[in-house]
Amino acid sequence: MNLEGAIPIADFLGLRAADEHPDGAWVGEMYAGPQTLNLADSVHGGATATMIDWAAGWGALHLTGCVGSTTDVFVRYLAPAREGSTLRATTTVDRVGATTIALSVRVSDDTGRLIAVGNIGYTITYRTQ
Repeated sequence: MNLEGAIPIADFLGLRAADEHPDGAWVGEMYAGPQTLNLADSVHGGATATMIDWAAGWGALHLTGCVGSTTDVFVRYLAPAREGSTLRATTTVDRVGATTIALSVRVSDDTGRLIAVGNIGYTITYRTQ
């Protein structure tokens, strides 16, 4: 699925679907360019949180066939992400209920270092499958 233009802030940050997705997961990527940085030249926490929220939404659609809205996001920042790195957000589904989905997202840099983890609640608006 072409994600370009679907969510303007995602385009601004350079978020895109990865070419490969492991079984049971959906992966998105973001290049840590100037538009993602804070004053310390590391990726701003807001950019990382947006990546986690974005990856959870697309992960919910691709892994469960559900479309909806984020109800809550918890982010734990573990390490700074540096300019020039490519971040990968790997989304997995923890539970699908009748009206909600619980998802987890792990963000790592291109060396494999874990940058942040997120837990997301998602309310189901409709199911495509």
